[in-house]
Amino acid sequence: MRAPLRYALTTATALLLTCAGALAALAPASATVTRLCLTYSGCEKAGMGHAGYAQANRVMYWRMYSGHNCTNYVAYRLVKNGMPNVRPWDGSGNATNWGVAMAKITDSTPTVGSVAWWRAGVYPAGSSGHVAYVERVVSADEIIVSQDSWGGEFSWARITRGSKGWPSGFIHFNDKKTTVTKIPKVKGAARVGATLTATAGTWSPADVTTSLQWRVAGKDVKGATSSTYQVRPADLGKRVRVVVTATRSGYPTATVMSRRTAVVGEAALVPTAVPSVTGDAVVGGTLTATTGTWDPVPASHSYQWLVGGVAVPGAQASTFAPRPEHLGKTVTVQVTARKDGFEPVTATSRPTGAVQPGTLAVAPPALADSDGDGKPTPGETLTVTPGTVPGASAPKVVWLRGTTPVAGATATKYAVTAADLGQPLTVRLVWSRPGYKETTVEASTGRPVKAVPTVGVAAAPGKRTLGLTVSVTAAGVTTLPGRVRVVSGGKVLGKARAATGKVVLQLTGLAPGTRTYRIVYTGGRDVRRTVVRHQLTVR
Repeated sequence: MRAPLRYALTTATALLLTCAGALAALAPASATVTRLCLTYSGCEKAGMGHAGYAQANRVMYWRMYSGHNCTNYVAYRLVKNGMPNVRPWDGSGNATNWGVAMAKITDSTPTVGSVAWWRAGVYPAGSSGHVAYVERVVSADEIIVSQDSWGGEFSWARITRGSKGWPSGFIHFNDKKTTVTKIPKVKGAARVGATLTATAGTWSPADVTTSLQWRVAGKDVKGATSSTYQVRPADLGKRVRVVVTATRSGYPTATVMSRRTAVVGEAALVPTAVPSVTGDAVVGGTLTATTGTWDPVPASHSYQWLVGGVAVPGAQASTFAPRPEHLGKTVTVQVTARKDGFEPVTATSRPTGAVQPGTLAVAPPALADSDGDGKPTPGETLTVTPGTVPGASAPKVVWLRGTTPVAGATATKYAVTAADLGQPLTVRLVWSRPGYKETTVEASTGRPVKAVPTVGVAAAPGKRTLGLTVSVTAAGVTTLPGRVRVVSGGKVLGKARAATGKVVLQLTGLAPGTRTYRIVYTGGRDVRRTVVRHQLTVR
């Protein structure tokens, strides 16, 4: 510790003797004073800081000597806590004088932010006394302090009340306060029979212990100390609030009150959250009602659905399916809560959006041709089997050649003609039902319509030669593109284009004998591929 500037250097020796031997370098752990850390950096690493004094210790606070000095350090902490940098008394600044000069605010009760004070000659202080800053109050008999020492080092120490080492007193300049940062609240309906719930608020420091006391019309309710309170008949016409008391070792006890409730009314069921409707507001869809929440909890609920604000007769279940006549209107549900001893109360949900058209569930239709091979040809009949859709009338049928509707083709059967050659056929079914979106499904042959050709073959066998005349005709087809190939034994013996529908081939160099010859017509856009076989003899 260091004497004030006005003291002569003749006191320096005594100061060195007292501060150098102060709490910074005290006794082993079995003593009543236990050092927890040493030096600015060492204490910081241990999680016990110096509040910036290491950077500010060249400044004199309250006219105390700067540097390592118990009085300058404590004065710094008090100034940092909000006090002015003016010593609050006249006379000696030696530590032993602090509690004497400030006797009016000095007592034996440790608090966080107070100054631990030792008179001169009281262990472990020397002839000038000692002061330290109270960082924590573990209990009425145990504290933790931070301190600096003249000719010594900065440190933290644990002090336990015992035969020696306990401070002579505690000076309360500007102790840390217990403050509320968010006042307590009372939630719930102020009605007889209802349950009110209190929050304890938030506090600084955060780890305070809180206790609650309910108060009605300014008077404490005996035994009402939990976080909930059931409003009594005796509370009718009065206001209710909660009183919260916060305590923490080393801090002053603080008490704060919530705002008062509204005047307590008669018993009633009160909706604390209104009913709601879930689901899609579409024709054929399902809407589901939630009951909301009530205070107190009802014994039963009943429902009534409304469309466009008008009650729907018979719609009294927890679910509701909008119908076609509800299109474009909003839907709400009324929930009535009942409990013995209370009047029934009805609450209404918020409206849904306008009811939208529903969507029909339609399976793809089945499409078949006359011979069942899936290869439509002129002269065949295609048949569509629409199936059924509940509530819907028979679908509208449209046949398409390629992507163009066929005029007049609106039946479930369709006769394939030469006009369809080269294009696929599709049947389109359009389903409709009041209150639902029009739904279209299609089925297609997938393959273009082709005619089945007739292939005629005239053969003129010779010596190791074979002359073939191939004629291709097809009903409704005037131009017959494609090629004709003659194949035997896996080899192509000859080929020619069949643009005119007639091909003449002269095969030479053939081996004598009787063989099967395949005449292949490759077909074209409007004509199927066709193969005919002939058994011929070459000499």
